[in-house]
Amino acid sequence: MGKYNKIPMKELTALLRENGFPETQSYIQSGNLLFANPYADEASAAARIKELILQQFGFHIPVMVYQAAYLQALLDNNPFITGDNLPEDKLYFIFTAEEADPDRIAFLQKTDFTPTRYTVAGRMIYLYCPEGYGTTKLNNNYFESKLKITATTRNLNTVRELIRLAGQH
Repeated sequence: MGKYNKIPMKELTALLRENGFPETQSYIQSGNLLFANPYADEASAAARIKELILQQFGFHIPVMVYQAAYLQALLDNNPFITGDNLPEDKLYFIFTAEEADPDRIAFLQKTDFTPTRYTVAGRMIYLYCPEGYGTTKLNNNYFESKLKITATTRNLNTVRELIRLAGQH
């Protein structure tokens, strides 16, 4: 949810539980919720959650919904884990609401950001920040600005914990 328009997770969890998402639980104050999806697809659940947030809190925020199996597939396909075996505390996942335009990706790839590296794969940007996420130019805002997409970043530990909490190992 970012720096602005913060919603206390306790309040958001209660709101969802009262409105058709009975088993909702939050994962710390991170903007991550786990729930059994009562809708036919992720887009319908995301739309309903956005609507509830607007009604209750009065602002629009992006909402992305993913199944645990999808998160596991993203983890399993992270090229910095599977191929390069890089330090795990330097690995990040940038979830995007839509696929970025290939021309924008190609333009971005013309710039050398060494030692930071990234790979775009569909609606995922895998990011390796050897000097830490807090110091990299390639942060969430950068990708949103350059690729004209909505995105949110999570570290490897958060992704693993969400999978674990969802019962996926």
